[in-house]
Amino acid sequence: MPAGYQRGVTLEANLVYFIQLLRRLGLRISTAETLTALEALKEIPLDREGMVRAALQAALVKDDARVALFHQAWAHFFHPDGEQEAEPGPQLSPAGNSLPETPEPEQDLLFRGRPLELPASAREIYRQLTPEIRERLQQFVRASEAGAPDDERFRPLLASLVSGHLNYWGRQLAEEQPLVEPWEGTEMDASLAQIVAAADQDTGLLWADLKELTRADPELVIRVIRRLVRRLAGVLARRYHPTRKKRVISWRPSIRRNLQYGGLPLRLIYRARRVKKPRLLLLADVSGSMARYAAFVMEFIYGLGQVVGGVEAFVFAEDFQRVTPLLDKKLGPVELQDRLMSATPTWGAGTRLDLALAGILKDYPALFQKNTVIVIISDTKTLQVPAAAASLKAWRRRVKDILWLNTLRREEWGRWQSVAALRPYCRMFSCRSLGQLEIILREYL
Repeated sequence: MPAGYQRGVTLEANLVYFIQLLRRLGLRISTAETLTALEALKEIPLDREGMVRAALQAALVKDDARVALFHQAWAHFFHPDGEQEAEPGPQLSPAGNSLPETPEPEQDLLFRGRPLELPASAREIYRQLTPEIRERLQQFVRASEAGAPDDERFRPLLASLVSGHLNYWGRQLAEEQPLVEPWEGTEMDASLAQIVAAADQDTGLLWADLKELTRADPELVIRVIRRLVRRLAGVLARRYHPTRKKRVISWRPSIRRNLQYGGLPLRLIYRARRVKKPRLLLLADVSGSMARYAAFVMEFIYGLGQVVGGVEAFVFAEDFQRVTPLLDKKLGPVELQDRLMSATPTWGAGTRLDLALAGILKDYPALFQKNTVIVIISDTKTLQVPAAAASLKAWRRRVKDILWLNTLRREEWGRWQSVAALRPYCRMFSCRSLGQLEIILREYL
């Protein structure tokens, strides 16, 4: 599918394509928030672009740091050629012909010269029906009018009958409507690259591929990393976390959960004090395909460790090396990478994950505790995959969680046996930028 809004495609499909683009840019958007955005669009005039943009921003963007990225994505998706917002004109089909006017039940379904009072959902279903089905409904209303008693009390009964017919056809349409295919591949990649290139300097660094950051200004990179660390540290320092015990009500998630009940607080979510901050253990792949990523992830994780507690760091290729003493929060990624390279004989060599996992567990067993969170940065490309999977399984039994940051694109995962073998024993995420790294750690630490 080409980038940008597609005329002739349903509103729902265009919204899904746009949200897929935002998700690939790192915005966390749930299914519930997607449905909220769709409901908001049904309540506002779609020919007022400013109102539509504001409604989607309110429904989909959770913090100020993502607003600029949202506006860049909007401009790219809905104005791919850079055209300005214009007054609505007659819509055209892909062939260039004028599209037929949208059928309106207020004009077609009249009882004694006045439109039936139908709910908004029923009116929307009517607009999606084929001309044949709409004609049958119109005949039903005309026949009912001819045989109806001379009494206005019959009007709400007729409206209820018509709404029932429309709800039936709505269910039929829902079953027949095909699912929107994920927007992937080179078109999506090109769109992401254009949006990042058009963003401001800090935002561009935030969503640029980690391996490209070596070409950026080191001071700017450090500034972005430290700002992310401060923001994430504020989240991790919160005193409460979700719980099933009835203690303190967590209002924001409670309100969202109860939207399906019209806002009535029927199902509440509670929170309790955090028991213990996590201990971080970082394992970075510095083989030939991964060495360019390691320094930036280490800079981020170590900066975070200054806030949440001590962090232990290891690198591995053909062998593993403990590098915790080499980390210094005052060093930038370039200086840090130079120190790591000089202290790691196997930097840039092949990958033996199985030796690293087994060796670290044997030599440093005290690091594996119930509140330890393992963060692994690697593309999973390793020799001896079965042995690596067995060692990772042994790690998983001893720690709180294992987060695997995979630098391969998600659509490539199916081509690698190593991904299928290692995924059952960790949470695996596609992670290619600092922005994605922050979102993953914010969610799962």
